[in-house]
Amino acid sequence: MVHKIQKASSKEEYMEAAIETSDLLERSGFNKPHTQDSSQSAVYTVKEYHIFYRCFGHIRQFMDGLKLHGVLDIMILHHQEATQFLGEATALTAEVVNNFYSFSFSDKGDPNWETEEAIEYNFRCFICQVKKGRISSTVINISTETAEEDSIQVTLELVLQAFVGCQGLPKDIPSGLIEFNHNSSALSHVNTCAPSITFQNTSKLLKFEDFERTMLDIIFGCEGFGQK
Repeated sequence: MVHKIQKASSKEEYMEAAIETSDLLERSGFNKPHTQDSSQSAVYTVKEYHIFYRCFGHIRQFMDGLKLHGVLDIMILHHQEATQFLGEATALTAEVVNNFYSFSFSDKGDPNWETEEAIEYNFRCFICQVKKGRISSTVINISTETAEEDSIQVTLELVLQAFVGCQGLPKDIPSGLIEFNHNSSALSHVNTCAPSITFQNTSKLLKFEDFERTMLDIIFGCEGFGQK
């Protein structure tokens, strides 16, 4: 869209670009008529919005959260250490994600123990398949007028977005917990704050295909975290 604005050279092309990019320009806060004189200003506004201002609300919310117990003041005082702490990201691999989660198993010999082992195996396999790029899902894009279907490849970042609320592993939490509720027929659910996953209706998760469908429901169905 930016290239469309930049390449316009005639009045007709400027009008055509203005029509095609009107939504983008409006979201970016550009409210002037799109002409040759305002073309560079439009491009600058769009870039400025997507590089900085689009994320500014999230940044402000993040800063407000850091004010709890004076954490923000400490980070400002020790800004070099804070920058290093916030900037370092653990490289995501299937092994790293799998090692982050531990399972709360029943005692060996318990009737549910074999079911739990099968679910653990499916979970580990799912993470490995995601890393290899072998898991995808068709989702309905409700942001389009025709509600088009999109095929989205699942990544480890998307998995963690649904499981812990961000696209990386938390630095201050050493591990996540996976639990089982064999007596419930409700949907499996995630607590991103713990973080933990509770698998329910466990007899329906023994086949990998059924387990994969449950995982995709969690990843793409949890509003605010996993929803793409």
